[in-house]
Amino acid sequence: MESIRLRSIVSVSSMQISEVAVKIAPTSVATRGEPREAYFGPKYGALKVAIFSREDITEKKPGPLIIEEPDTTVVVPPQWSVERDLYGSLVLSRE
Repeated sequence: MESIRLRSIVSVSSMQISEVAVKIAPTSVATRGEPREAYFGPKYGALKVAIFSREDITEKKPGPLIIEEPDTTVVVPPQWSVERDLYGSLVLSRE
């Protein structure tokens, strides 16, 4: 097995992570609305779930669903829900 490690150092004066995320092309994230199969253990098995971005979470949404971002993937399992708080953070709650 081969692997590669890359380290990059860049001098940036005042750029925020949120600014970088906006500049990344939306094609780097899975097509929204295109269901994907995800396994949720023996109780639920494999389920088809919708794919969203953080911006798609405008109100409380029940799981199961997947939220894909350029830097992370959030899985909301069955019997959980997700909503954004005032700061744009994703908050998961057990139903």
